[in-house]
Amino acid sequence: MVDAGGDAARLRGVSYALEDDAGLEAEARAEALAVARQKAEQYAELTGRELGEVVEIREQVSSPGPMPFAGADAAVAEAVPLAPGSSTVAVTAQVRWSLR
Repeated sequence: MVDAGGDAARLRGVSYALEDDAGLEAEARAEALAVARQKAEQYAELTGRELGEVVEIREQVSSPGPMPFAGADAAVAEAVPLAPGSSTVAVTAQVRWSLR
């Protein structure tokens, strides 16, 4: 029972979210750039060239949306335990370098 709404209050869902994902995004961004650089250096070496300056960077950050809890009657809702979940923060980087 919810004191503010009494029996008229209904729980429609529960969702998990990261309180502050900026640090996780920064880590994912650094890793994405490192992977992009490794690949670019390999391509430069394979073509007999040197990696030049960065020409363009594009990124896509993805975090899953909240995990909704399907509405249920009170008896079923009490039987469903709530436990911490997990979440993934991903950054995809597209980086263009010039070749020398």
